[in-house]
Amino acid sequence: MNKILILIIFSLLGYNNISACSCKKEKTVKGAFEYHESIVHGKVLNKTLVTVGSTMKKEKLDSLKEVYKEDNNKLKSLSYKSILKVEVEVIREFKGKSESNIVTIFTHKYGSACGYTRFEVGKEYLIYGSSKSYLYFQFQRKGKYINYELENTFWTSHCYRTKKYLKSEAQELNKLMD
Repeated sequence: MNKILILIIFSLLGYNNISACSCKKEKTVKGAFEYHESIVHGKVLNKTLVTVGSTMKKEKLDSLKEVYKEDNNKLKSLSYKSILKVEVEVIREFKGKSESNIVTIFTHKYGSACGYTRFEVGKEYLIYGSSKSYLYFQFQRKGKYINYELENTFWTSHCYRTKKYLKSEAQELNKLMD
């Protein structure tokens, strides 16, 4: 019932191509290690809601605004505060190379749109991330991938293995690094 209500709300707000999130079978720790670009053990410093447009490179956002100047629904979708921006202090990096000990993670604010909604300030997590957004599909043109993502940011979802810190999983990740 909740998914249906959220889909109705999305359609009223102009999201025409949204469907409820459907995850494939969760990857094993080894499978997730091989699949994801970034894996960190981190502590959440803060989280805020931001617009879809604020997660994009400025020049790409400006280009989208020009391309969709006649499509009010797509333009409006860029200004919705539907993205959770999470700043994380990196305690341990298992995969990837951050330019700072603080990283920015984006995810959708709704679990039905695959967002990881369980982040709590002050808590530690194992975060599996990608530099590619899983939400920009609606802005790709002719099936061609366009890199809208901000540099040095990552995306996660509840379909990834992101979860509260588990020592046993961290130990397994350590073994995979050797």
